[in-house]
Amino acid sequence: MTFLVLSMVTGSAAAIAVALLLFLGVFEASVLADAVSVWSVPLAAAGLFAVAELAFWSAALAGRGSGWSTITVFDGARLVIVTVAVGGVAALVLGLSTGLPVSHGILVQAMGVAAAAAAVAILWALARERTG
Repeated sequence: MTFLVLSMVTGSAAAIAVALLLFLGVFEASVLADAVSVWSVPLAAAGLFAVAELAFWSAALAGRGSGWSTITVFDGARLVIVTVAVGGVAALVLGLSTGLPVSHGILVQAMGVAAAAAAVAILWALARERTG
């Protein structure tokens, strides 16, 4: 978490991304080691999304020299709605994948691929919206 704070202070988008990946790796290791419940994953996904979004907002605002007062109520509402949606989709995928019998392994893999493709598509769309 210290690395994330340092990356936000420096305003480096690459450092923020590395910090978030490190945090995600530690959380994944905790899940695999059964240190945390699998059902905490949707909450972690939503939290990680919110932290990432706020970190990138911080870096963008620092780069433009503007303060947090430029963030509108609409921006805040959009952050809350998308964060809840991320948690909901993660819970839905987890619930569907754990509720299926083992014989549906290909279906579970297809759901994982579809969820990953959807996440990449959403991130790509958000990145295009912000850059152009």
